Amino acid sequence: MRLNDVERPIRSYICCLAAAGSDRATADLRLLADFLLEFGTISMVDLEHQWKVVGSNDQKKCEQNSITELGRCLELLLNLLEVAGARVPLLQDLGKLRKFFGEASLESGRLPEVLTALRKAMQPMPIEEQIHDYIRRLHETARTSAFEGVFREISGSELRREHVVEVAKAIYGSVEKRSSRQKALALIRKAHDAYMSAKRGNETTGGRSAA
Repeated sequence: MRLNDVERPIRSYICCLAAAGSDRATADLRLLADFLLEFGTISMVDLEHQWKVVGSNDQKKCEQNSITELGRCLELLLNLLEVAGARVPLLQDLGKLRKFFGEASLESGRLPEVLTALRKAMQPMPIEEQIHDYIRRLHETARTSAFEGVFREISGSELRREHVVEVAKAIYGSVEKRSSRQKALALIRKAHDAYMSAKRGNETTGGRSAA
């Protein structure tokens, strides 16, 4: 899902809190909602990738269940939407936000600092750097389950057809220059799919060939 899909229920939640006369974590909720709206067309997968760079360097070990007021509000919203039968992808993405922004490392008004670091990290790289980054990560995750996450990123990215073809050439080898974006993406994952299919077959037969 896109970040603006998650921003909308959070914004509505802020309005409900304000209407009830509650200011519980409202300032932080607004900061978070503004951030999600600013990067509304970005996917949660992209945010998750950047959080691993920014957030993992910033997090501190904390006691179990030690979360910020913002985290508690996100948890309450998540519970409310779950009871109301909200879509599973939305609940999953809200759960990720609760994990990212609700831990004790963000206490003492540090949310603005973390959001600033994320904004800086989420500025788009130059096209050539994006191409080389995808090639590197696709090679690193080939034949592993992590490949799927990287593949979803490049599939949902704004890279143009010719850029995806360039990535496909580096991953697959022989690719026609005029190949469509869809065909280039199919070639990027072709070898990976073949390997994973063979691996599943071996696991099913216990690694033995059929008699």
